[in-house]
Amino acid sequence: MNLIITNQCNRGCPYCFAKEKVRTTDPDARHLENKFISMENLVWYLDFLSRSQVTEFKILGGEPSLHPELPEIIRLAAGRGFKVVMFTNGLWPESFARFVSDEPLPQLNFLFNVNEPYLQKETENQLQTAHLKIAGEKAQLGFNIYRDDFSLDFTVDLIGRYSLQKEIRLGLASPIIRTKNQFIPTSRLPQAAKRLVHQLRELEKKDILGALDCGFPLCIFDEADLGSLVLTTRSGFLSVCGSVIDVDADLKAWPCFPLSEIFNVSLKNFNHVRELSDYFDQKTAPLKQVGSMKECLLCKYRLRKQCTGGCLARTIQTWKEGGDPALLEKLALQC
Repeated sequence: MNLIITNQCNRGCPYCFAKEKVRTTDPDARHLENKFISMENLVWYLDFLSRSQVTEFKILGGEPSLHPELPEIIRLAAGRGFKVVMFTNGLWPESFARFVSDEPLPQLNFLFNVNEPYLQKETENQLQTAHLKIAGEKAQLGFNIYRDDFSLDFTVDLIGRYSLQKEIRLGLASPIIRTKNQFIPTSRLPQAAKRLVHQLRELEKKDILGALDCGFPLCIFDEADLGSLVLTTRSGFLSVCGSVIDVDADLKAWPCFPLSEIFNVSLKNFNHVRELSDYFDQKTAPLKQVGSMKECLLCKYRLRKQCTGGCLARTIQTWKEGGDPALLEKLALQC
């Protein structure tokens, strides 16, 4: 479960899964108003986590370091015993970099979302590396795959140079309902999967493992490559989509960013996270009956619930554009 403490972001990644909600540097996002979570809503949210017996406080943006009260937010959560995980692009304001450097908290950890350096401005690369150096072993890298010619080679140098955690979180960019972003078309996912398996084998030789997010359909990997993923990832490979649950500054919640315009509810209508998760699981169940490819309908892995056919947003796109345009309405979804 993740809390979006601000919708402001100082980067404009082409694959951004949060484009519908986040005010990035992309000109198309300039119309969005800046939002910052209030301390009142923050305390309510932390109470909700406590009632739900959740011990991790995960912070998202936008870019969380742009919230003017972020140090106070972190101190409050850490003081209540939460492990704090901050998802960041690493382009921190100087004031936050000083806070991390001068006030090291054992409960604070980072996931740096990085892009290949040649795709970023040199000033962005410099800021990221300066802040990776400050974070050191408390930092893990995250990388989003949105092109099938991607390379993870640059991560080896970053991990070694700055003593980062030897694990890379890997996400597969997915379409966002009702807005546009860059992602690999479903028909080209097998080629991207082959490249990913090769890249992970090379990383494993350096004792660096991968951690795959949801969204990777099982069938894009052949059997030999699935076996390889067991050895080159921390926890193996699962292809079952669950509700991550993101919550914004106004305490509106949705299963994940790509579905944020279809399913969103007030967190205050729920008593604990299990109740909310069950609600979203019930709402998204019809999508898991079809999958993101026509082959999913009769696929034994989907029928046995070993795979949900990839990201549910990809499922929506497939059936709205190339299948039965009314299928989702027939499944009682208003998409």
